[in-house]
Amino acid sequence: MMNSTADADDVVMLQKKYPSEFAGDKLLIIHTDNTGEVSKKDFGKGATLAREVDEEASPVIASSVS
Repeated sequence: MMNSTADADDVVMLQKKYPSEFAGDKLLIIHTDNTGEVSKKDFGKGATLAREVDEEASPVIASSVS
């Protein structure tokens, strides 16, 4: 979890620099508003991946940002 949207957006660079480790669904980025509500653009996919993050087959290795 990151402290700001700017910090979270910096994490996206991991996907570009290390695609085999962080590409696709391996890095889950979910933006929230000031009240902690997940943004509408991130809700659908994010909810599914977040719900399954602890499963052994989950591709996600890092999760939500705010």
